[in-house]
Amino acid sequence: MKRLYAQTPALAKPSREDFLAALEDACRAKVSELVQAVLIAEVDEFLGRLRSERAGARSGYRDGYEAERTVTYGSTPVAIRRPRVRGSETRFESQILPPYRRRFEDVDATLHELWIQGLSTRDFEPCLRALLGEQTPLSPSTISRVNQQFHDDYEKWCKRFIANEFVYLWADGVYLGTGPGDERRVMLVVIGVDRNGDKALLAIEDAFAESEESWALVFESLKKRGLKDVALLVADGAQGIWAAFSKAYPRAKQQRCWLHKTRNVLDKVPDRLRTQTLAKLREIMHAESREKAKSLIDALARSLERNYSKAAICVRDDQERMLAYFAFPKAHWKHLRTTNIIESNFDPVRSRTDVCKRLRSGTSATYLVYALLVRRTSRWRKLNGHQELQRVHHAMNPRRLATRKAA
Repeated sequence: MKRLYAQTPALAKPSREDFLAALEDACRAKVSELVQAVLIAEVDEFLGRLRSERAGARSGYRDGYEAERTVTYGSTPVAIRRPRVRGSETRFESQILPPYRRRFEDVDATLHELWIQGLSTRDFEPCLRALLGEQTPLSPSTISRVNQQFHDDYEKWCKRFIANEFVYLWADGVYLGTGPGDERRVMLVVIGVDRNGDKALLAIEDAFAESEESWALVFESLKKRGLKDVALLVADGAQGIWAAFSKAYPRAKQQRCWLHKTRNVLDKVPDRLRTQTLAKLREIMHAESREKAKSLIDALARSLERNYSKAAICVRDDQERMLAYFAFPKAHWKHLRTTNIIESNFDPVRSRTDVCKRLRSGTSATYLVYALLVRRTSRWRKLNGHQELQRVHHAMNPRRLATRKAA
């Protein structure tokens, strides 16, 4: 029987490799077309007219295109020709694709994120060349320049105004194994909690020592940026920090970290007594009242002073600062006895910086620590008993509270 419809000729099925290559070419062409259209629209907006409209009295003319260049967008290198403008009173600068730019910002952000996560600058090219294409610049010097662009974020953060009113501060100097071998640098870190119970990273500064001068610069900077009053600072036993803080915030109370105190005492007793001494120190730290803590301190010191006088002196040393947290709500004691809020956040930071022994400058180390800590701030929860922070804040500013009530 005669067929009513002619047979459709069978098409040759392309191989998987040919299909993927054709698909990649089509995607690249479409991305290039879209980016080109956006660049032309940017010029139209700058000149205030479409290409088909006459210039009239307006200044500025289209002047063709620059030479074609390859720009990396995502994992797709695309060919772009930037439009040129002449005769304009104001110089035209593309915000989408600035001059000499060979990557879009999302690519730079990805490279920067990989560096923070631990990818060495020398490992970018062998790891990412197949993904980003042969034209994408991935040399160690390129990655260093990419990271340098993001240093501006840290500089702006250091100068930002502190709008919130903070109640407690924690400060500590953290030593990292980065930088030149003959320079033992320290990161001066300050974390605060505001009257709503939210924790915030307030300062990170690179220094050579925890001296009074170094800490004075940190606290003076905080004051200039809006941190006027606080109720309490929690820090270790370094005298430099207390001298600098006393000058900057003379009305605030001061609490020494019990973890640092414990380490200092245990360092002065033999191994056979450390477990017993540690248990007694923890009993003091968790005492229910200031009077009970003082009696336990006296008992422990008397038991040690005959054979281990240095340990006894260390136990009795600076009791006023060691027991300052008793003046605040009990729900806050857990947070105020130690600088754990800083040390716990630096454990994962060290796992990253320990592989960066070849960081050659304190600036690079400071920025890396800043980037890692800022990422962790999203996981921070409110302070225990944050409902009572308003009361603590009002107690340290009674005049301000009276003025508000009168108004």
